[in-house]
Amino acid sequence: MKTVIGNGIFHILLFGNFLPLYLNADKYFSTRQSFGQDYITSLTNIMQPWTAPVLLVCCFVSGVMGALLGKKLLKKHFVKAGIA
Repeated sequence: MKTVIGNGIFHILLFGNFLPLYLNADKYFSTRQSFGQDYITSLTNIMQPWTAPVLLVCCFVSGVMGALLGKKLLKKHFVKAGIA
């Protein structure tokens, strides 16, 4: 179970990719002017401050689900191979 929780915590690191959008959006978008105003407007509308905790929870839950799926698949193959 520690592995599953650890994988969930590890996946929270994915949130770091979105951190510049929450901490300093103006500077982030100033370096992305070539993407166009539609990109900036769409991303600003999507990445509201309330989405940060939702994104953190989703990262953790998807990490836990991935670990559980991986354990199940590995167990199946280990049993089939006669190891477990």
